[in-house]
Amino acid sequence: MIVTIIRHVCKRKETCLLLGFFLTFYQNSLGREFSRLDSLVSIYESARYSKHDELFLLKEIGDLYNNPDKILWYSDILIQKAKKADSIGYEYVGYTQRGAAYQLKSDYSKALESYFEAAKFAHKDYQKGTLYFTIADVYSLLKNHLNAVKYYKLSIGILKNVRDSISLATALYNLGDEYLKAEMPDSALQYTRESQKIANKMNYQIGQAYCLGNLGVIYLKKDNQLLAENYLNQSIALLEGMNEYAAICEFLRSMSEIHHKKNNLPVAIQYADRSLALATQHGLKSEISQANLKLSELNEASGNLFKSLQYYKAHIAYRDSVSNLESVEKIAELRTNYEVSQKQKEVDLLYTRNKLRVAERNGFVFASLLLASILLLSIYFYKQRAKRNKLLAAQEMQEVEILHQKNLMQSVITSQEVERKRIGMDLHDEVGAALSTLRIKIDQGSENRAEWPQLTSTYKGDIDKIISNMRNISHALSPRISGKFGFYDALHELADSVNESGKISMVITFDEEKLPHFANEQAPMAIYRVIAELINNTLKHAHATTIHLEVAEKESVFDIRYSDDGIGIKSSIAKTANGIGMKNIESRLLVIGAHWEVGSPITGGYQMKITVPLN
Repeated sequence: MIVTIIRHVCKRKETCLLLGFFLTFYQNSLGREFSRLDSLVSIYESARYSKHDELFLLKEIGDLYNNPDKILWYSDILIQKAKKADSIGYEYVGYTQRGAAYQLKSDYSKALESYFEAAKFAHKDYQKGTLYFTIADVYSLLKNHLNAVKYYKLSIGILKNVRDSISLATALYNLGDEYLKAEMPDSALQYTRESQKIANKMNYQIGQAYCLGNLGVIYLKKDNQLLAENYLNQSIALLEGMNEYAAICEFLRSMSEIHHKKNNLPVAIQYADRSLALATQHGLKSEISQANLKLSELNEASGNLFKSLQYYKAHIAYRDSVSNLESVEKIAELRTNYEVSQKQKEVDLLYTRNKLRVAERNGFVFASLLLASILLLSIYFYKQRAKRNKLLAAQEMQEVEILHQKNLMQSVITSQEVERKRIGMDLHDEVGAALSTLRIKIDQGSENRAEWPQLTSTYKGDIDKIISNMRNISHALSPRISGKFGFYDALHELADSVNESGKISMVITFDEEKLPHFANEQAPMAIYRVIAELINNTLKHAHATTIHLEVAEKESVFDIRYSDDGIGIKSSIAKTANGIGMKNIESRLLVIGAHWEVGSPITGGYQMKITVPLN
């Protein structure tokens, strides 16, 4: 579970608001803040302040508001006023307030944009450390593991040199939690232990409680049930005194899993029931959904299929109630995956421009004191103008690259919509029709009890067909490429499906003894999707009779060669192809850092060469 720290610059340095699962409210202080907020808003609206105090007043109001729409309103005013006053510090505050507001509204894409803008004006180490930490939290919410890890590590590297032990402990905990979600328990254990060490030294009790809980989950994944149970019991006992209900619900389900593995189903069900009751009492929809799913699994294991079905229906109902937010997160993830590198370049470029602006200002001050240096000042401004023109030219090149990345993102979104429609048609035409037919048969059979045994066999056959169709649809959505030989097995299945169609033959050549170890964890799935898209293009457009696929490990790269004997294309056309399929292929290869070439061999047909970096 993620811990996010958003610092409110208007308050004392030791005051911070912990969002997520480290949430602490003090009612008396909140009452005083609301009274202070009303006073400040009244002063601003009546214009009873000096021009010198305007920026400070706007910053105070934005920090005190909890309403994200109000925060957006005042942060936008602060940013505009700060630009006019040439105040880098207040521009930084305005953009961080705007990012926090969008994060509260769950608009993570706009939150990232605001935080990256704030980074352009962050000149102090603690500002950069806090910003990178917050950016990493947003990427984690978007399930973008690689970028989340990248920015957590950047934040930790900075915070280790800043006297802010609580922020450092929280960043270490969040990085450990990110590795835990990515099924990397050894890395998760390392960073959670580091966080626990700091929390113990600072006597930071809520940090201690969460570290104990995650240590329990980590040891559960490592099949050390004794340690897992010990840590989880300690964590739950501490969290119950802090009213951290969401965390308690999650750790109760982990205790249920421990007893499930021990085949102690009654005790496992008791822990799952406690999780469901607590989540229901406090209206935690996501936790209610997960508790119902756990109870469905446990009742199925105990043979109570009727109760298992009831809990599963409840799980689906609560899961669907939060699915809209998850859809927003997935769409935002598509955007951030392709814009992150360009945004970072833009941050670095505009950081340099801000330094240039400061240099110009110092130059004007120097010029006012040394009137006799007119010639030297003219030369100085000429050089500065030349530098500025170079920076603007570089910025224009980056804008072209950003536009290209946005086009790639749009093609990915379009292809996903097409895939969703295809899946919906498959479910409607195959599974839906089969279920409707089975329902009619059951109704007819219930009227003729004498033929019931024979009809039962027919029903089982119909159900087997439905299960087979669902398995095929599920495999098309997420092919099984995990395990030692999963990647090669998936390629074999893909070739078998092509050959079974009878329209074209496909030959695969590779050395199964050499298993690739990719530098990017997303590489196997991305390569599989790219090959599937190439096969689809061949079947649609090439009029080919044979497909050849050669994969081999060469030094530090994985070499892939795809070719067919169809009508082929011109190399010049291949480089400028604008089809959704080719853009989808290009976007997947960019994400995993691959290089590729497209063309037509001398003998005719189509050929694509791909190289993917290995560890």
